[in-house]
Amino acid sequence: LTRVARLLRAFPEVITLLKGIYAAVRGVLTTVVLLFVMLFVFGIIFRASAKDNEELEKDYFSTVHHSMWSLLMYATLLDGPAVVYDRIQHGVGREMALLFLFFIFISAFTVLNMLIGILCEVVSNVSKQEKEDAEVNYLRHHLLDILECYDAKQDQTIGQHEFDLLLQNLEFREALAKFGTDTQDLECLADVLYAKRDGQNLSFQEFMQVVLRLKGGNNAQVTDMVDLREYLKQRADRLEEAIYKAAGQSPPADLQAKMTKRWTIRKHHVEESKLGHSKQAKSRFLKVTIVRARGLRDADVFPFTGQSDAYCKCTILGKPHTAVVTSAVKDSLDPEWNEEFTMLDFQPGDSLRLQVFDQDCHSVKADDSLGHVVLESSRFYPNGFDGELQLRDTGASSRNSFIQIKVGVLSRSLSDCSAVGSMGRALSD
Repeated sequence: LTRVARLLRAFPEVITLLKGIYAAVRGVLTTVVLLFVMLFVFGIIFRASAKDNEELEKDYFSTVHHSMWSLLMYATLLDGPAVVYDRIQHGVGREMALLFLFFIFISAFTVLNMLIGILCEVVSNVSKQEKEDAEVNYLRHHLLDILECYDAKQDQTIGQHEFDLLLQNLEFREALAKFGTDTQDLECLADVLYAKRDGQNLSFQEFMQVVLRLKGGNNAQVTDMVDLREYLKQRADRLEEAIYKAAGQSPPADLQAKMTKRWTIRKHHVEESKLGHSKQAKSRFLKVTIVRARGLRDADVFPFTGQSDAYCKCTILGKPHTAVVTSAVKDSLDPEWNEEFTMLDFQPGDSLRLQVFDQDCHSVKADDSLGHVVLESSRFYPNGFDGELQLRDTGASSRNSFIQIKVGVLSRSLSDCSAVGSMGRALSD
């Protein structure tokens, strides 16, 4: 069943059709009930009218059930209705023939065509929902990992300083460009987004919603108009303040209070940025040895593809430029790497994030995640760490996966170890 599910994911159109069928069950059942009621009512009418013609009664309307079946086949499904029409006209009169013709119009041409319209509407809505879900999954797959790298506090939020650094990430900008969101539009909305929250951080979910809204081709919504109004208001306030300053006058109290609040928030983020740069000169560096992993999930489900080709990526949280990656071990659920890396720009309080992936052909599909874990700073600073960590989100509820690493903290500053380079392969793409 797991392999069938994976195959179905490779063909999203089939999933859309199956979900459309499920969503249309209620509409189809309602139409069937309505059609049954119509067949029952008209069946009684034709059964009573055909008693004067034994041949017509015997062939089409001997009982109520027979009458309903005849109307379904010859009127609703249009299986030779002209013959039955002529028989009714010559047997019981033109009035009943016209009534038979009327039933054809309301059953075959009205009710069934309404059913087709309902099905088209349901499939359209399901397809639209599937498209939205695919967009959200794309963002989660391509952006969530980047966002977590910049989330130094591990609180699933992005501050304005982190937001500014995020916009400078080339991988992030490329992902947005492929998705269809203009990074310049996102950059213009930065002040508006954080001003509405009085400088509070933006959650990952809210950030994803903003990126979805800014995708090209979307229709404008009320939220977009509100943000546009806030953006224009900020620009107008800045222009008004510049005019007052040029005229040598002090701005009104309300304008001055708003501008002071905005500049205070901006100054706070700038000071955080300067503080971060000043700490870099005092940064320590780590020696990380990624030893092995065991109990990994087999992500290669297709026949003759072997087992997972596992590799590990290690990053200092909030500093994606520190990422290092091991080589991939082919066809192994218990890979051994024994690779040592030197990671610069470590500060007390920084945590390590380890992710294990199954290497796949990037032109066919993205690498499968085999699990991840965060090693908090308190567990390895200042005395180091040597042991196993249990991976989370391994994709297999019945399997426990572990990774063994060694971490050592060296107390030299960056100015003393400028000649020390990474001893492993850094993630460059």
